[in-house]
Amino acid sequence: MATTMAMASMVSITVMVNVMGTAMGMVKKRRSRYLAIYTIKDYDKEFQLYRLAFPNDEVRYGFLKGI
Repeated sequence: MATTMAMASMVSITVMVNVMGTAMGMVKKRRSRYLAIYTIKDYDKEFQLYRLAFPNDEVRYGFLKGI
């Protein structure tokens, strides 16, 4: 029971990544197979940071299952 609850809490974690705006230009040069599954959720003009997240639960579960 505790293991099931721990796994459920792991799956419910929302993964977000902050990426500097200048790094977004590098995507074309050096691609990661995992970068394509993220979508831009927010942009901070002051710090030039993009906030990336999974677009939906199915993509998130598929990613977590694949790692």
